[in-house]
Amino acid sequence: MGFYTSRDGLVRCDHCGAPPAPGLAACLYCKAAYPNVAAGVCCPRCNAVNKKAQTLCGQCNLEITRACVFCQQVSPIDLPVCTRCREPFDGAEARLAAKVDAEKRRQYMQLAGKGLGAAVTIATNPTGAALLGKLFDAITDD
Repeated sequence: MGFYTSRDGLVRCDHCGAPPAPGLAACLYCKAAYPNVAAGVCCPRCNAVNKKAQTLCGQCNLEITRACVFCQQVSPIDLPVCTRCREPFDGAEARLAAKVDAEKRRQYMQLAGKGLGAAVTIATNPTGAALLGKLFDAITDD
């Protein structure tokens, strides 16, 4: 399959005679693949075959993108990684959840370390040790 130039000077599909549609990888009418054009994704709305890395359907203008859960950059839906942060789309939600959990654990440990440091400081002071002793007694008496 290919294209030919008609007498009126327009480029046409050699299979059905339709003009090529910008952004598409196959003829809109007969679905014949355009030569030397890499196919990307089929539009979920109109089923037109779009060129690789298109962000809008060449036929119905539907956005054929997805947003990265890490940086929120919008990338073509047929790409395996985000165009900004290069994070792979497969398993991204699970990796983000693990990253958030690890950061929370780090913050909790940092807070616990500060709390223990403060308790040690108080306990090494005679007045603080007496107050801690009274607090401990009050808690354990119940």
